[in-house]
Amino acid sequence: MTTYSISRVNTFLDCPWRHWCKYIAGYKEIRDPERTKYMDRGTIFHLGMEILGKHKGKLSLDELKPKVLEEIKDKDYVEEAVTCGLLGLERYFADDYMIDASKIIETENQVYFDLPNGHQFTGIVDAVIQNDDGTVTLVDYKTVSLAPKEEKYKYGLQANMYMYVYDKLGYKVRDFKFAFVNPAINLRSKKIVSHKTYIFNKYRADEFFNQFVETVDIIEANPNYRLYRPVDRQPDAYDYLYYVFIGDMLEDLDDFIEKNFEKSSKKG
Repeated sequence: MTTYSISRVNTFLDCPWRHWCKYIAGYKEIRDPERTKYMDRGTIFHLGMEILGKHKGKLSLDELKPKVLEEIKDKDYVEEAVTCGLLGLERYFADDYMIDASKIIETENQVYFDLPNGHQFTGIVDAVIQNDDGTVTLVDYKTVSLAPKEEKYKYGLQANMYMYVYDKLGYKVRDFKFAFVNPAINLRSKKIVSHKTYIFNKYRADEFFNQFVETVDIIEANPNYRLYRPVDRQPDAYDYLYYVFIGDMLEDLDDFIEKNFEKSSKKG
């Protein structure tokens, strides 16, 4: 049995090469705080929202920031990541449509759900909000540098997959809300905070769930499928590994792997 997340399936759909490197070959990129600062700022923002949720929203921004800094004091985050993570919190607190953190009943809860093909789904919902009518709203925070495209497939897959699973786990699901927050110092988009809501529809959720399972079947049947598909972002170690692999970069393949990756024993 292999465990699949939304992130893994989206990685396969975006770029099979990256999926093969991460989940089949087991190449884990060696951490470089300067290179991972954009991911780290999101981690810091999420930590702040998790702390706020655990305090049922009874923290001001000025009270929250020191708690976040205390939690990350031993981390190797670069200054820019910390500054942007806190800036993201400031911008979200100032937004008129910020969630009501006093109604959060779960934060960063990891769920598991058995798939009909013998494999397993897992995922973490950033927050679950208890609505006044007894329903729940699932929330996901995303730090982005540009306003997200409205019809991006992966957002619909994530929202509907989680709603399907939570419904099956016995929750009365109303909707799934994304909160997109731009934490960048130099803004390239006018939208600092934006929102996207998916209303729970059983038939639509069923279809997304079935397609998720079909995609898992495709991956399992073709473990060595590794077509390289460029994506619209800065190249990283996995992209450069491909360039070395096909000979576009004149560097020894084994040396490049040793310098940039740890070999992970976990491939699921």
